[in-house]
Amino acid sequence: MSKIGEIASGKTGKPVSKNNGKANSENFNDDINKSNSEPAAENIGKPYGKNFNDDINKKIGVGIVTYERKEFFTRLLDSLPENIELVVVNDGKPYPDTIFKNRNLKLIQHKRNKGVGRSKNDAMKFLLQMGCEHIFVLEDDIYIKDNSVFEDYITASKKTGLQHFNFAWHGPLNKDENGNPKPRGVAKYNDEPLLTLNEHIPGAFSYFSSDILKETGFIDPIYYNAWEHVDLTTRIAKKEAYTPFWWFADVYGSDKKIVDQDTDLKESSIRKNNFKFMLFFRIFSRYYRLKHGFIPYKTPDCGLDAVKESLINIFKKHNPESSTPSIEVELFG
Repeated sequence: MSKIGEIASGKTGKPVSKNNGKANSENFNDDINKSNSEPAAENIGKPYGKNFNDDINKKIGVGIVTYERKEFFTRLLDSLPENIELVVVNDGKPYPDTIFKNRNLKLIQHKRNKGVGRSKNDAMKFLLQMGCEHIFVLEDDIYIKDNSVFEDYITASKKTGLQHFNFAWHGPLNKDENGNPKPRGVAKYNDEPLLTLNEHIPGAFSYFSSDILKETGFIDPIYYNAWEHVDLTTRIAKKEAYTPFWWFADVYGSDKKIVDQDTDLKESSIRKNNFKFMLFFRIFSRYYRLKHGFIPYKTPDCGLDAVKESLINIFKKHNPESSTPSIEVELFG
């Protein structure tokens, strides 16, 4: 199998670099299960779901991008709280009106397939126009198990300074042979675990602050169904608002609150035509190189010290009035 084929099938990873200070712990799942087994005292009785935190709610926008997966889409739609700004971008054939169940939402129906990147752009532009400060872009093959996850992402952004996150546990990458989360590390701020740092970057659930979208812009529309969200994340990282390549940040504990509907990506419409998928994979990896200097999967890894420095710099930039916390990264694997 070629190198590109291995990347596409998830059988290989980043260029290897040596890291010092690596912990021997391989018990990430035990640790995270322990932390999520009981609600924190301050959260007991807190109204989540359809009534969660109305003050934050007014600032939240959620965009769903869907393409001819009615069952997946319906499950996702039903899992969302009602009091949010919601836009649906349908890039395939129209769904029956009954599927929307009188939900208060904006429907953008494409007359022709534009691809996932342009569809996400339509969602993000609408939510910015509506004045949303916290923007979540979801693909239709996940659903929400616990709506407090939206507050988790917003809180993590405020505590760390990161302006962008990607849910790490969609598809088979970033997982062990049993399908359990396998991060590279966990970032702790004053001993509080806030982030997982992961080798791969799925794009099924992404968070953006409105500020970073205004500064960075949207997905480059030249991409078509390959590398588009990786390019946007790289551009955000260059703005000192996200972690380095191969250390993609997600919110600690997100795997308990978001459910993957397509764990092996067999229902991916993009991947069903393997020839076309691999063609786009090759073409747009070269376009990415023109922009950033490397084919994505050949981007050099950085060491642990550089990761910690990045986290510190991000915090200082986006929390200039706050004292810098102690930031440590515990490595796994």
